[in-house]
Amino acid sequence: MKIITVLLLLMLIGSTGSTAPGAEHAGRANTPEQTWALGIMFRTANIPYLSPDEKQIYSAIPMIFYRGNRVYFRGIAGGVHLYRHPAFQVNAVSRIHFVDLPDKYQNRVQPTNLDTGIQFRYLPGYSLFVDVEGMLDIQLNPSVNFRVGMEWRTPGYFLSPYLQAKWKSSDYNSHYYGLTLETIPAGVDYSVGLLASAHVWSNFSVMALGRVTRIGKQAQQARYVQDTYSGEFQLGFGFSNDPTRLRKQKLHNRPYLRVAQGWATYSDFWHTNFLQLEPDSLGHQLTSLFYGHPLTDEVLGIPMDVYLTPGVAFHWPSSHQSSAVEVVLAVKVFLNIPWPIRWRLGGSEGFSFINHVTYIEQTGFAQKGYQPVKFLNYLDWSYDFNAGDVLGKQFKHLWLGYGVHHRSGIYEAAQQFGRVNGGSNYYTFYLQWEW
Repeated sequence: MKIITVLLLLMLIGSTGSTAPGAEHAGRANTPEQTWALGIMFRTANIPYLSPDEKQIYSAIPMIFYRGNRVYFRGIAGGVHLYRHPAFQVNAVSRIHFVDLPDKYQNRVQPTNLDTGIQFRYLPGYSLFVDVEGMLDIQLNPSVNFRVGMEWRTPGYFLSPYLQAKWKSSDYNSHYYGLTLETIPAGVDYSVGLLASAHVWSNFSVMALGRVTRIGKQAQQARYVQDTYSGEFQLGFGFSNDPTRLRKQKLHNRPYLRVAQGWATYSDFWHTNFLQLEPDSLGHQLTSLFYGHPLTDEVLGIPMDVYLTPGVAFHWPSSHQSSAVEVVLAVKVFLNIPWPIRWRLGGSEGFSFINHVTYIEQTGFAQKGYQPVKFLNYLDWSYDFNAGDVLGKQFKHLWLGYGVHHRSGIYEAAQQFGRVNGGSNYYTFYLQWEW
């Protein structure tokens, strides 16, 4: 299943790019402004398990939203439209599945999972939708979601109430409610939920989510389950395209491909940004390739280039580690500075999944008493300049830069990242070609 998950992420990456008709004119991209958002949600949920010392859990969750013709991302979920009709859709979907154990167990158990499967969506009109989803988690535990809801959109807000019934196999119940220690029969959970967002000003919005679930009778009888109901609430904010303005039909920023070579360092993120490097004596390296899909060229009235940037990094083998493949999804923002030549400050936020945790992360986590984590938060900070302004106009689409490739767990604040503090840093040099 882990291989299937990686393949699905790669399929998402390979499907993000799109160029509007007329892109070939004047040899320049003609990508229109996209529907997007980047934000952070603060989540609280009750712990339905026996836990005398702790009944609430708190977490910080970075969110990426993007609505493309084929690919979409909605916070903790993403998918590919395999077939679309005004009244019917077939989608490949993946969704983070939170398991609300007490904080002290989350790194050791790492219960948060990823459910992946096929969604059949019926759109009968009147803002209604009906979903049927067949899902498997990473351990191949099956479940089926039946969901009915509504979506209201205006330039100022989005509102989506829904009802859901979730059929869970015996394997699924035994894994999540029996905690793999006892066998629980199949059963059904029932949920009611509400998703909402409101535009505040310019590119700034607030978001909220609430859900209450009645745990199925079979799962309620599990040895370690205490509550009949589980509930969660999320509240956050973010930046997005301004829904009160017409989207631009042609952006100034161009799609790009970035190739980077990086070396591991024991310096922290901020020291690595400023070339204060403590080298890794074992010389661990990575090579990465990122694609940049333009989203907008202005935020809060300030000229800034914003991209959806999926990427893949290959971590080279050494005497202390095997090779590893890392898949990244992030939003990248460039602040353009035109003097004395064109140069830029860049920063990105997103997610990183690696199939084998690298040696530098394993040793760092072990020193702090953590179990290694494959799914972590991703940050990238960069400085680059336009090669054409130095070497001649034939290089005007080429940028040369220095960047930091960073994975971490947000200071133990994120249950989906295994409640860890620390990760890894690689300093990189890159070539970025825009067209």
